[in-house]
Amino acid sequence: MKFLNDEISESIGFKEIWQSIEPISELGIRAKKRFIPYLPKQEQELKAELEKLGILIKIIKNNDSKIHKIKNLLSNVKNIYGIINQSRTKKTILDDVDIFEVKKIIIQSNEIKEIIQKLKLNNFFENTFKEFPELLSFLSLGQNNSESFYLSDQYDKELALIRKKRQKLEKELIAEKNNLTSEIEKKCNRHFSLDNEISVSKNDQDVIEYLKKSDEVSLMSENFAVLTFKLIETEKISELKSKITEVKKEEEIKKKLVRKKITNEIQKYSLSLLENLDNIAYLDFMIARAEFSIEISAVKPKITSEKLIKIKNGRHLVIENELNKKGAEFTPIDLELKSGSTLITGPNMGGKTVSLKLTALLTVMAQHSLFVPADYFEFNLRNYIYFSLTSDDIKSGLSNFGTEISNLKYVVAAGDDKGLILIDEIAHGTNPAEGYAIAYGIIEKLDTMNSISAITTHYQRLANKLEITHFQVKGLDKDLLAKYHNHIREKGIDILNKCMDYRLERVTSKRDFPQDAIRIAGLLGFDQEILETAKNIMNNDSTGGIENNG
Repeated sequence: MKFLNDEISESIGFKEIWQSIEPISELGIRAKKRFIPYLPKQEQELKAELEKLGILIKIIKNNDSKIHKIKNLLSNVKNIYGIINQSRTKKTILDDVDIFEVKKIIIQSNEIKEIIQKLKLNNFFENTFKEFPELLSFLSLGQNNSESFYLSDQYDKELALIRKKRQKLEKELIAEKNNLTSEIEKKCNRHFSLDNEISVSKNDQDVIEYLKKSDEVSLMSENFAVLTFKLIETEKISELKSKITEVKKEEEIKKKLVRKKITNEIQKYSLSLLENLDNIAYLDFMIARAEFSIEISAVKPKITSEKLIKIKNGRHLVIENELNKKGAEFTPIDLELKSGSTLITGPNMGGKTVSLKLTALLTVMAQHSLFVPADYFEFNLRNYIYFSLTSDDIKSGLSNFGTEISNLKYVVAAGDDKGLILIDEIAHGTNPAEGYAIAYGIIEKLDTMNSISAITTHYQRLANKLEITHFQVKGLDKDLLAKYHNHIREKGIDILNKCMDYRLERVTSKRDFPQDAIRIAGLLGFDQEILETAKNIMNNDSTGGIENNG
């Protein structure tokens, strides 16, 4: 199975988290897009990556001005992978802009490398930054140490001679035109345009008459206000222009040969140039991850060889942000999952689903080489993450239950492939008796497989029957209920939410199904006769009617 599909990524909140990580440069953005999560058998690589991230976080927290200098440099770095790769093909000839971008990236790389050395981060990179002094010198011929680029005469003696020839002809052409136009400009008190045109208002009849009689110009156009005259080319002007055109063709041919020579020189260093681009991209992306880790008060995940996931005071950032907007607080979650099945029970809106999403989110973040929002997070790398989606599959026309079973078919088949399997309200979309039985079979099967599975359910007695690890949402806090008792009927759900303890507690012994739903209904003023009937059923029926109702 794929490590994480787009639908699950969005459902658990990772898509939004990933979008919050913003590299500065085009290269960093490219690195982020191409990032592949670490998988089992890559534990050592991920440990090394997280260690580097921790070092960078410390540097940034110390407000080192060198990081700000690097970020300023990164903001001007362009993605020139395409240019470098083009230089590696035999038929390609880079143009002046491309050559300038290569020269620029060498200068930028040198500046970044200097800062990296001062920060003692040389060992961060798989390949060290290269400086290319010979190539930089070659790209700077005749340019007086300028950071720009142009084809100077020093690249080719023949090119220099051709340019001198062209410049001489152009001077002759200008002189010839000046000889023809100077007298006219003096008489008309006007100057010819670059296109050798001169315009005169119809009110200046004397000037118009003069120009009409002149042998050097001809009337080109006329409108309601202005007449425009154009200089007539003499035989000498035509000859000079023809010569200049031929010399320019010769110059372009020579410039093409020079550019090919420069392209070939760049090609010699292309692999090392690509490595420098990789280094810049990696650095930018890592700075973005480090700054995000600081922003969310994250901790470094601990990678273990044990098949477990352990969370202390974990926070789901997306849900936490939504609650904060409403003036509420997120209750941090503690949870420990091991290989096999773990059951989580509790009332609706009690935080069961949040616990699953949090587990998935922190695991995905860690395998994307991110620090995580928790006081402590220990985990074993997973090959894939599955989180059940409870909405109807409209495209295929399946019900909730049909969609769930269709998905679980593939998940169970891959159950021995070190996955993290998270199922919310298992088998909730069918009748209670069959749902209980199917849930029992799935959980029992997953408990024997080489994955970590956590399942939320209302079927409380599944835990008692299967005797697997069982967590339960603590539910309504008696002390808070007593405190707000007089306000519950007036303000309803809002007050009850304040009385809910969303933390999970390990259930170590068999216990009766909690009656929070009945208690909540009573607090909200529901019909007491109905509630008494419900209590009697709960107390007298050891299964709550689950197994016996169709």
